Amino acid sequence: MRLQSEILLATVAIAALLQAAPVRATPVTDPGLIPTGATTIDFSEVVLPFGTIVTDQYSAYGSTFDSPPSFRYSNHVYPGIDGFGLDNFSGGESCPGVRTIIFSQAVDFAGFYIVTNGGDNSRLTAYLGGTLVETYDFATDYDQEYYIGFDNPATFDTLTLEIVGADNSCMVMDNLSHRPVDTDGDGMPNSADPDDDNDGVLDISDNDPLNPDICEDADGDGCDDCAVGTDDFGPLADNLPA
Repeated sequence: MRLQSEILLATVAIAALLQAAPVRATPVTDPGLIPTGATTIDFSEVVLPFGTIVTDQYSAYGSTFDSPPSFRYSNHVYPGIDGFGLDNFSGGESCPGVRTIIFSQAVDFAGFYIVTNGGDNSRLTAYLGGTLVETYDFATDYDQEYYIGFDNPATFDTLTLEIVGADNSCMVMDNLSHRPVDTDGDGMPNSADPDDDNDGVLDISDNDPLNPDICEDADGDGCDDCAVGTDDFGPLADNLPA
């Protein structure tokens, strides 16, 4: 009996730990994983004078850049990177430092190409509402372009980039891709979707706007109208009061 009780307690403890474990983002190094629906900024959308501090010039494309330290507008030719992009040394900028990319809405994917000096790594950190989601040191170098980023299941709204290692922390990056969160996959990001989970109940009235199996109890019978469901995130309404 005691052994059974101990096993039960251990099982409950493990379940509690798993439930409390934060959802983490997945490091990405393959540009082939850029998802459908992602926006890619190649920095030709707004052409700036070489060395310009980049802040909100690309806000129309879903991203802004914090300063200082700054991202600078560049037009370099490096292995795999040729043309408009961002660096951290043009215009007299000092390479070391943590630089910040802010997305206008939460994303479930973000990544870009980068070239650094030999011996350096690129430390990418994701945050959501100021809370740490994930951090990862990507091996990068001068010999070619490298792709670095994060994918779901976690969502995030901010990335910080720091070049760490043996060299001088300089870098060049381009082709910043990101995809806003679209819970129900209907092609409309949550920020513009009045019904994020496609359960037929608008978010403003939905007790859990990201769960198609929970919505409301319109008839007050104590049973959630979406408890039975129809097609979850699909186009059919899931709210069937009964």
